[in-house]
Amino acid sequence: MKITRQSTVDSLASTNTHMKENLDAFQNGDALRAITQTKGRGRRGNPWHTTGGRNLTFSFMIRSDKNISNRLFIGVALALCEIFDQFGINASIKLPNDIYVEDEKIAGMLIETVTKGNQIYHICGVGININEKNPKKYDEKATSLYKLTQKYVILEPLFDTFVSVYNQQVDQKNVFANFKEKLLERRQYTKYLENLYFLTDISPSFTCTIENHKDSLNIPCFKLKFFYL
Repeated sequence: MKITRQSTVDSLASTNTHMKENLDAFQNGDALRAITQTKGRGRRGNPWHTTGGRNLTFSFMIRSDKNISNRLFIGVALALCEIFDQFGINASIKLPNDIYVEDEKIAGMLIETVTKGNQIYHICGVGININEKNPKKYDEKATSLYKLTQKYVILEPLFDTFVSVYNQQVDQKNVFANFKEKLLERRQYTKYLENLYFLTDISPSFTCTIENHKDSLNIPCFKLKFFYL
């Protein structure tokens, strides 16, 4: 599940799309960074807009004989939170695929899979707002490392740092316990059947336990959209 090789190109429409369309050109564990990404996307095809050369936009591919999407998400989420912590920023993991600082989004992930024979190719795309001076011009709920620190960060060493931290996180025996602790550090809410619930637990299979004053339900996480109050 580790990233073993990195490469960078000047510009791509989408690193995820490029990897999906050229699977045979990449080895297991390859990571591809685009200095400029012109058509980045998130879940359900939502666009991810960034200014070229100011942010980190990359994808990596992990091949397995079983679906390990949840484990990859956990590794990436914990790595991002650890990196932000190095800058004195306490970030939160918001399901299903975002990293927030207070009420603003600073990073997002998109994990897609392609099955060939008995192998599942996991393409994990990551977008991180780094040197974006005015992230709200793209998304009113967005923030960036520059906005929070008023300092520019050199992108190449930060990419290397992500790879190193991710590789340490993803293989830890207690990685799920660490993830759950970080996830539940801040209360997040969801609406289900028109009723408001808050997240109280999550299983390794990503079944969420949500509760309110009347009910306690176990629902697959992918069916829920969470938010902060």
